Amino acid sequence: MLAALIASLSIAHADTLLVARGSAELWNDGSIGSVYRNGALMGGAGVVVDLFGPISLDIDVAYRRMEAASGNEDQVFELIPVTFLAEFTFPTDDAPLDPYVGLGFAMVAFSERAAPQATGATVLRGTRPAVEVRGGVRFDLGLVPTSMIKSNPIKGVDLEVFGARRIQSPGGAGFDLASWRGGLGLAVRL
Repeated sequence: MLAALIASLSIAHADTLLVARGSAELWNDGSIGSVYRNGALMGGAGVVVDLFGPISLDIDVAYRRMEAASGNEDQVFELIPVTFLAEFTFPTDDAPLDPYVGLGFAMVAFSERAAPQATGATVLRGTRPAVEVRGGVRFDLGLVPTSMIKSNPIKGVDLEVFGARRIQSPGGAGFDLASWRGGLGLAVRL
């Protein structure tokens, strides 16, 4: 029975994925929404590396720069979330999809530059640690014929759809950057 379990775990892909991601975030902190927005679309990139069996490491970074909703170009908010997730991919026999769940650590760097006043511009910077829980699925789009996989450095192209929750401990200086996240990605499987 143990041998069957180990064999089923080895079905997961033993690949590396380079992913271009777009995500939407909705933040918990109402003060961000009162000056900028309650959420935003973000562009990012990631790499997913298989460690062993169905376990992989997903490293993800994104960036967003926003001006104040009032249109004041001197008031700017920048956000850079960096996430390190351990993912478990559920094996699917010969199906072109890989459902997964992940749990990991996130660091969210932020910078807010307020409008200049008599004393000059005010800048608030910081980094907030958080935990992220993510679930999603990657679909093989079938763009690389199976006959070419062994001779081609690109083994496939996947479409990724995910949802996530970033959880931050309350308190401390700076913003509450806990958020609901959803996104799409296009991955090259190497």
